[in-house]
Amino acid sequence: MLLVTFNWPENSERYRRTAKFVDAFFSKIDEFLKPLRHPKWAESSINVKIPGWERFKASDDWIAQHVGGGSATGATAELFKRFLTQKHIDNVAPEDSAALFRQFLEWKERQPSAR
Repeated sequence: MLLVTFNWPENSERYRRTAKFVDAFFSKIDEFLKPLRHPKWAESSINVKIPGWERFKASDDWIAQHVGGGSATGATAELFKRFLTQKHIDNVAPEDSAALFRQFLEWKERQPSAR
């Protein structure tokens, strides 16, 4: 599934509203990935680039600002890398990623630094 928006001009009110939605939604994405949510959420990613589609600029800006930094999403990415290293997993097939991410979230809850 793909969430799509019109490519509004940056100086427009609709761009600002859409950017505000992006910030609110992306800031809470870790909440949607928790096991209590529908399992299909574990298959979602805000980082995936879809061939032939251009990402909304506010989305790119949010990802550049938060994923590489010290945010919850960035911290989750670092923890996921650590989890994969501990499990000695190098290459993950797309069909296995949802189950593996659920295992990661369960592992993350057991980590002392995650509480």
